Amino acid sequence: MKILFCGCIYGAGNIGDDAILEGLVTEFRNIDSNVQIGAISFTPEHTQQILNIENVWKNDFRSEKEAIKWATHIILGGATLITENPIIKYPLKHCCRIIDHAIANKKPISMLGVGASNIRTDKARKLFRNYYNKYLDIITVRSEFDRHQAITKGRLNSDLLKIGADGAFSLKISATWQPANIIGVSLVSEGNDHIGYPEKIAKAINLFQSDFPEFAYEGVCSETRKATHFDYPLIKETLDSVNGEWQIQDDYKSPQDFIQYLSKFNFVFTMRMHILVFCSLAGIPCVTMIREQKMENMLNSLGMQEYLTMNSSENEILEQFKLAVNQPEKFLADESNLKNLKVLAKNNALLWFETNKNTYSFKTSQVPWSRRCIARYNASLIKNITRAYLGQLKLLLKKIINK
Repeated sequence: MKILFCGCIYGAGNIGDDAILEGLVTEFRNIDSNVQIGAISFTPEHTQQILNIENVWKNDFRSEKEAIKWATHIILGGATLITENPIIKYPLKHCCRIIDHAIANKKPISMLGVGASNIRTDKARKLFRNYYNKYLDIITVRSEFDRHQAITKGRLNSDLLKIGADGAFSLKISATWQPANIIGVSLVSEGNDHIGYPEKIAKAINLFQSDFPEFAYEGVCSETRKATHFDYPLIKETLDSVNGEWQIQDDYKSPQDFIQYLSKFNFVFTMRMHILVFCSLAGIPCVTMIREQKMENMLNSLGMQEYLTMNSSENEILEQFKLAVNQPEKFLADESNLKNLKVLAKNNALLWFETNKNTYSFKTSQVPWSRRCIARYNASLIKNITRAYLGQLKLLLKKIINK
C-alpha cells in the first residue's frame, strides 16, 4: 500500500495539524509496518525530517497531481473538514478538488479524524452530497457531536460516518509536568468578531500579577506563521500591556518538542484546541477560553468542567487563574476520558484498514466515463489557476466598489 495523506495545511507552521498527521501515521505503521506513507506539505523537507515520512510533495497543483498518481490510497486527514466556516473557506473546496483527483485516477479516498461545524447553506450541503457521500469510502469524526452535526446539518449519510478521535491522541508522549513559575499565554485572533477580549485578558493578568508576583509569562504560538490573523501579533499586543516579565516563543517545534516545552508552565491559558490536547496528554493544567464549538466539544470529551468563554469578564478570567494555581487538578483531563480518546484515536486506522480490505470495491472505481472527464477538468491546473485569478479579481472589484 502507498497511502497519501492530504490535509489542508501540513507543514505550514501549525503544530496541531502536524500532530494530527504524526498521530495518524503512527497508528497506520503500528498496524502495517510495510505500508508506504506519503504526504502533501507546504514544506516537504521539513515534514519529511520532523515526521519521518518517506515521500512528501509540495502543496501546489503540479506536485499534487504527481502525488495522487504515486498513491494507491488517499486520505483526507484531520482538522475540521466538514465545514463552510467563512473564516476557513479553503478546506471544503480543497477536499472536493482532491476527491476529483481520486475520481480521475480511480483511487480510493477516505477522510479520517475530522470535525464538523458551521454548516449553514444548501450550497455546502450539495457539495457534501455530490462529493463526500458519493465518493468517500469512510469518514471518521472526532466525537459523537461531530457525527450528529455532519448528519443533521450536512446531510451526510449516517452509515458513512464512524467515531474516531483527533489524530493527536495517538502521539507517544514522554514529557511530564515540571512547573517553573511561568504561565503560558496562547491567543488566537478573532478579527472584529470579539473586539475587546485582548484588553480583558491583559487586565486579568495584571490583577493576577499583583497577588502572584513570582510568575513570569510566555506567549505560546502553536500556529507559528506571523500574519496578522494568526497568533503572534495578538499575543504581543496583549502582553505589551502586562506589567510582569514576559517573552514570546514563536519558533516552530515538532509536536513532541512542543509538548516538552509546554511542560515547564504552571498552567497554560489557551484558545487553541490542540494546546488543550497537548496539555491533557502530558498532564499540564490548561485554562481554556472557548472560541468555537470544537473547543467545547473537546472539553466535554476530556471530562473538563472549568472553562471561560469569549464573553468572560476580567474578574472571571482572574478567578480561573487563581484556581489553576491553587487547585491545578481541576484543569486536567479526566483519566478515564483521556484513555477512551486514545482508544478511539486508534479507530481511525483500524476502521480504515477494515474498510479497505477489498481495494476493488471502492466508490471511485464505479464512476462513469463522463464524470471522470469532469473530475479531470476540475482538478486540472488550468481550472484551478483560472479559479484563483477570478477569485482575486472578485476581491479587487469588491474593494473598488466599497471605495
